[in-house]
Amino acid sequence: MGISSGSSLLVAITMMGSSFLPGFLQTAGTHFSGFLGAFLVLMLMMAVSKRYGSGTLILLFGVILGQLAASLHSILSYLAHPGELKSFAIWSMGSFSQVMESDFLIFILSLSAGIILAHVNMKDLSILSLGNDTAESMGVNIHQVRNVLLVATGIMTGVSTTFCGPVAFIGLVIPNVSRMLYPSPDFKRLLYINLLLGASMALISDIISSAMIFGVHLPVNITTSLTGAPFVIYILFKKYKQNA
Repeated sequence: MGISSGSSLLVAITMMGSSFLPGFLQTAGTHFSGFLGAFLVLMLMMAVSKRYGSGTLILLFGVILGQLAASLHSILSYLAHPGELKSFAIWSMGSFSQVMESDFLIFILSLSAGIILAHVNMKDLSILSLGNDTAESMGVNIHQVRNVLLVATGIMTGVSTTFCGPVAFIGLVIPNVSRMLYPSPDFKRLLYINLLLGASMALISDIISSAMIFGVHLPVNITTSLTGAPFVIYILFKKYKQNA
């Protein structure tokens, strides 16, 4: 939805364009910048959701924001000094080691808040899978559920990106694996299956990254991309054959 792109963009500005920032952002560091970027995009997405209410439009708008952020990244990279560019490149490749002990409490509390918000709305989300008209007839407040889930997604995505960098493909691969293993509209169970499998994929990818297979420690983003991209391609072709 563009939330991780917003977080990454403000971190990029902090690392590579600090001369354009106000003083408080220059000294706040990447964590605060990542939080602020995710928060601003989340507010924008909620405004779009309130105005138009279309899930497809929200996703397309998020893709456009991601492309815009990528363009601004390119401009910053072109103007940045070599040291600044290298620092941002390392951050953008993802690393779980960036979470320090002093950050751990904030990280856990923020993720827990997002999970709780998602959990309490899973029953309504299961009803929504039957269609908007059916959900409304059963008393589900569609706009409220959508906004709460946007906030939950924003919190978890923003916090994860801020502390670990933009780790790719876990969010694309794991929901598909969960639905393959548990093809049920019970979203409450699917939520926790996603949490378990997502954590497992992240941990396995981190172990592979640290194994020095090529004589160096690989960034975790490389490992998740190499393992996740083929699976996403497989899912796309499988769904195409089913619909053909």
